[in-house]
Amino acid sequence: MCRSPLEVACIAQEAGVCRPGFVVSGVDWPTERLRQELGLPLAREGFCDRLYDDDGNLTSRKVPGAVLHDADEIRDRVVRMVGDEEIISRTGKRLKVRLDTLCLHGDEPSAVIAARAVRQGLEAAGVKIVTLPEMPLG
Repeated sequence: MCRSPLEVACIAQEAGVCRPGFVVSGVDWPTERLRQELGLPLAREGFCDRLYDDDGNLTSRKVPGAVLHDADEIRDRVVRMVGDEEIISRTGKRLKVRLDTLCLHGDEPSAVIAARAVRQGLEAAGVKIVTLPEMPLG
């Protein structure tokens, strides 16, 4: 994960030149601003199995409970994130977001079960699941 706008700019610019159809995936305003400057499509990313801090950043994995494991809890959070266009931080603050793509960390033993639950929950809520090339991105 890139930490500075300069890192994002360098990687995105080189990837955009070398790979037509490259999509920038990001979660913060510097990524979106750089994407606009470089003329690349952006997929706004949300994290299914992670808690967020009040500033919209992911809670450090060092904080107990920062990584979620319960498939039902993950499903319910993601359906709310997508349907209500908001993330609830770990302190309860509501953060307005528009998400285009979701990330579920595959390094967790619960990942496959959680992925199935998320997909079923989104489809039950009427969300159409498509690939990035099928999605209209800004």
